Amino acid sequence: MSNKMKTKQLKQLKNQSQSGRSMVEMLGVLAIIGVLSIGGIAGYRWGMDKHVSNQILYEMNLNSAQLAMLLQKGNPDGVTLSLGSPYDDAEPRYRTVDYGFDYGCEAEVEGELHKCFNPDETGYFISALNLPE
Repeated sequence: MSNKMKTKQLKQLKNQSQSGRSMVEMLGVLAIIGVLSIGGIAGYRWGMDKHVSNQILYEMNLNSAQLAMLLQKGNPDGVTLSLGSPYDDAEPRYRTVDYGFDYGCEAEVEGELHKCFNPDETGYFISALNLPE
């Protein structure tokens, strides 16, 4: 092989060789990783909000069924609605999440919490307190 041919091949190899990634490629990869990370955090937060709201709804459904049974039982002197602790505490809370909770009859008398005086009472309310949007 001639000397001229060897130099030509060496020039071609020098032009074709790469010595690493470019700055634009690295910034592109970092941008993609950043977008995926933010999307993952937002998705996790959305999922946790859904989980907490489902827990609250589940607990409200259970309590609603219990209150309905107490009212259907009936009593000539009226019915005292009682869900037990922690719902009847001074500051009632849900068991599964840390938010307030209140319940009672449609026509409550001041000072008599959760007491339904009308024996034919069929209405009751359940409310969640201080829930974030």
